[in-house]
Amino acid sequence: SQGAYADNLKNGKWKECADNGQIIETGSYKQDKKQGKWTFYSERAVKVREQNFVDDAPEGKFTEFYPNGKPHFTGCYHNRVKDGEWSSWDANGNLVYKVVFQQGKKIKVITETDPKINKPF
Repeated sequence: SQGAYADNLKNGKWKECADNGQIIETGSYKQDKKQGKWTFYSERAVKVREQNFVDDAPEGKFTEFYPNGKPHFTGCYHNRVKDGEWSSWDANGNLVYKVVFQQGKKIKVITETDPKINKPF
């Protein structure tokens, strides 16, 4: 790990590394809690997720990626739960599933290209 402390709490920019030295997380802390945009990587330096945090809880935009760099899932969190539109793509970048969440509950399916697909949410 690489970062700064203030009053024995993580503060400011921070990097977490795997045993092989590869960076697996980057972001910022404020009083030991994740704040703002964090980026997560595999041990092979492939970006797997970008996510926003407020006081260590998911808040705002969330994107998970395929190994080829294309989005797999996107959506937003509000008050720690899924809220608004969430979408899922196949590895080629084709939209396959889109739903609407309200306060963490799925309320509407907008797009479903194949009812047999594995629904991620």
